Amino acid sequence: MASGESGQPQASGDSAPAAPSPTLPPPEKPSAVRQRSYVVLSFWLVVLLLGLPIWWKTTAIYRAELPLDRMLKWADGKACRPVFPLQISIQADSLQEQEAQNLIRLTQHALDDLNDFSGHHLRLQLAPRNAPLPRDDFQTALTIRLKPGTSSSASLNQESAVLDITYPPNHVPSLTSPSSPLASYITNELRATFAEEQSIISYLLSTSSMSTGVRPQGLSAEAAEALSKRTTRSLRYAPTYHLTFSLFTDNALPNTWDIETALDEYIRPMLEVLRPIHNFTIDTQVQLYAIPGVQSQVLSKDHLSSFINAAEWPLSPSIGKAPTVNFVIYIGNQTVGLDAEAETSRSWMIPQWGTVYLLSLPDTESHVSTAALKQPMLTFGGHLLTLMGTPQSGSLPLRLSTLGRIRSTDLLLRASSTLGSLARLSLALPSISIPRSVADGVSKTMHHLELACADLGGPEGLMHARIAEEEAERAFFEKSMVGQLYFPDEHKIAVYLPLLGPVFVPLIMGLINEVKKLIKEAKQKALDARTKKQHIHDGTALDCRVYHPASLFTGARSSQHGAAPWKRHAAVFAHPYAPLGGSFDDGLVDIVASQLLRKGYLLGTFNFRGAGQSGGRTSWTAKPERDDYISFVGFMAHYVHRLVSSGVTEQQPASVSHRPVLLMAGYSYGAMITTQLPPLNELLESFASPDSGSNAAQIRLRAESWAEKQSQALQEARGTTTGGQQKAHETTSKSASPQVPANGKLSPVNGFTIPQPAYLLVSPLQGLVTHLATMSLVPSVFARRSPPPEDGAETKLVRNPTLAVFGDGDIFVPVGKLRSWVARLSSQHASQFRGHEIASAGHFWAEEGVLYSMLDLVCDFAGKLYDSN
Repeated sequence: MASGESGQPQASGDSAPAAPSPTLPPPEKPSAVRQRSYVVLSFWLVVLLLGLPIWWKTTAIYRAELPLDRMLKWADGKACRPVFPLQISIQADSLQEQEAQNLIRLTQHALDDLNDFSGHHLRLQLAPRNAPLPRDDFQTALTIRLKPGTSSSASLNQESAVLDITYPPNHVPSLTSPSSPLASYITNELRATFAEEQSIISYLLSTSSMSTGVRPQGLSAEAAEALSKRTTRSLRYAPTYHLTFSLFTDNALPNTWDIETALDEYIRPMLEVLRPIHNFTIDTQVQLYAIPGVQSQVLSKDHLSSFINAAEWPLSPSIGKAPTVNFVIYIGNQTVGLDAEAETSRSWMIPQWGTVYLLSLPDTESHVSTAALKQPMLTFGGHLLTLMGTPQSGSLPLRLSTLGRIRSTDLLLRASSTLGSLARLSLALPSISIPRSVADGVSKTMHHLELACADLGGPEGLMHARIAEEEAERAFFEKSMVGQLYFPDEHKIAVYLPLLGPVFVPLIMGLINEVKKLIKEAKQKALDARTKKQHIHDGTALDCRVYHPASLFTGARSSQHGAAPWKRHAAVFAHPYAPLGGSFDDGLVDIVASQLLRKGYLLGTFNFRGAGQSGGRTSWTAKPERDDYISFVGFMAHYVHRLVSSGVTEQQPASVSHRPVLLMAGYSYGAMITTQLPPLNELLESFASPDSGSNAAQIRLRAESWAEKQSQALQEARGTTTGGQQKAHETTSKSASPQVPANGKLSPVNGFTIPQPAYLLVSPLQGLVTHLATMSLVPSVFARRSPPPEDGAETKLVRNPTLAVFGDGDIFVPVGKLRSWVARLSSQHASQFRGHEIASAGHFWAEEGVLYSMLDLVCDFAGKLYDSN
């Protein structure tokens, strides 16, 4: 820019206006930042402390405790092994008692040897003589009546469970005979009588989840297939069945029938026999003009499935919970063609549904008589037994007895299987609800299963097995559980995500920002801590003075001039509390410091921040003041070392046992700060190899620079100056700092020796006044509850030469506090701490004669320390 031109640009009238600079938003206030953090925290507190517990409570799935191990044991057949002990009563009135017992023994051995089905045991017992036939005796499965005859024969009684056997007299075994033809004959007849029952029960066991080792060896694949078809054709067990008898005709005749008489004569007697196992309800109907689904005269097998016109025929559905069995009589001339072309049939059975009977009547017949209904009713009765699962062989009483045992087995297996399915369902779906009713149902099921297993085959066992199966089915098909099966976890995500997503996105983003801010603040604090260790303090300018002993000006002639030779010892003296007028110009500081200077110490004094010309303000915690003291101690240590290494003295560096002394002293507040300093070796670590741009580097370089300048000045002053004072305005501000490397660290000082530390405390502060000066009253009160940790700052006073001088009239500190403090430090092992109490002396040493007593103690301590090193 040319001379005379202004450094600021001038606006001209014909020039284009400058584009306005963008306006930046004002910086965010700390209060606004805190308010935002509190808002985010309050939202999350509401979510975590209120919303989450409410959601957890309202959406918690109740799962009643189920005995899963016991349930699986029932399903696996480990809790109950189905065994049917069938009691066979033998009436042998024609034999002697011993002969009858011997016959029963031989027959029992033969049965046991041939039995290959462990679940079916035939147990023989001898009936009393002339005993009547048992009626409604469920304990006895079969009664055998032995009668002598000409040949061996057997026949079943059709009205009772009795097997009549005739035998030749010579077939009766003798008492010593190991076998008998009669025993073998009875064995074969018994096995043939119960063969079908054994096959059915073993088939049921083999197809269940229970042990498969119960299948007899004689059950072939063809027999198993036939039993499978029979099981498929039979109705599932129910305590009650509803029987519907229907009369259908394709015209108006016949329109009446003697159904009630036919039922009473042919059906109800059989239902009465079945009553211990099942209950039945009956209804009847007549339907005119009922057109079948197939009009063919001869119905083939393919026509049978479509003959029932379910769309138009009003067949009764199941009434309540009872399944319906339909028996249909259709009036017409149609027949059912069999495999042989010439053979036909008039009825067929529909599995698990009922029976259709084609009845042929004259076209003019308007009434179906009881005689005409006889054959259809007999057919319906036989088919009903088949639909009930009744065995096909044997007399009716024996078949019904077998049916009870088959039904007991079936119910027991189904209830056990349902328990296993429920247990596996509970394990497979941990989130499924299990209400208390399910647990109660499981408990009832297992209770009745145990009772059924204990009386398997009897009426009580059948009743308990039926209850167990009902309770197991009710527990498995609980409505609340079934609903959970169709609501998987993926559906929950689909419900919660649209609802909670828009709410949680800003909350999560706010939380992430707050966490990032906390991490940043933590890193900044860690960086500040490291910086504090390296930089010492915040760069505040301190007002300092350095006093050189007279021996430095006289050099080798110091002894001739009466000055004590300088042994590279130095002292630092800190002043009282600045807000109360304390500074390095304090009168007592000047008096005590001058005595140290006369003893030969290189003396340094400084003003804490906020005192004199030093920058900053006095703090409430004393921590910045402690850093001020550390900064000046670092300056003095490197100043003395550089002054010695520059040749200002002819003395050689001291050995390890005769290190130079650095006496750190203070009066009042300065003494308190002195006690808080860390050990000297830790204090000087920050100056060993600091960052080139740090305040510690500035302090060290400034000390070396001032030492070089002072060395030159002392060399020039020698011979003309007998004593003098050198003032230095010490500052850590970078504006007055010497040139330093732009980056990197300062190298450690070669030959630098850490001085021997010593401490001088004049009127030290202890007790409450210390806490008031450092604003640490509350922590100290709570600290009494636990033993204080070892204080390194206080330990240094014990391990190094220390003198504490105080008066018994100090107005700031109770003398008792000082005495206990001195006693505690002095009594420690190998303690070098010494405390002296001066009578009638106050805090300011203004009483008559006390100042000289204090100076005598200080001079004696400093002199001995100086001379011994």
